[in-house]
Amino acid sequence: METKKSPPPMAVGQAGHDETSKADSTVRPRKIHRVLRALATGRSFNRFEAERALHDHCLHTTVASIQRDYGISVYREMETVAGYEGAPTRVCRYRLLSPERARAQALLATLNSKGA
Repeated sequence: METKKSPPPMAVGQAGHDETSKADSTVRPRKIHRVLRALATGRSFNRFEAERALHDHCLHTTVASIQRDYGISVYREMETVAGYEGAPTRVCRYRLLSPERARAQALLATLNSKGA
């Protein structure tokens, strides 16, 4: 009787898990940089807007990383929006105030010059 060998499990960094595509060899920006760039333009987001616009499923975690990793304070304001079946849902809206926006723009310029 012949046994079939299963292929080895895919390691992180193999096809489907890296930051480059075969058609486009440029590196896509990391999620934290996408969110920081959007906030640095003066836009604000709640979790549902960030899901649609930035493809960020966990905005609160990304915001915490921005604060921890880059020391940029993100302003928070609670609001009520329509949730499941229109039920009111409390969410947090995130934005950068003017001084932090300037810091974020300077940081992004540095990251861009380094190719990050």
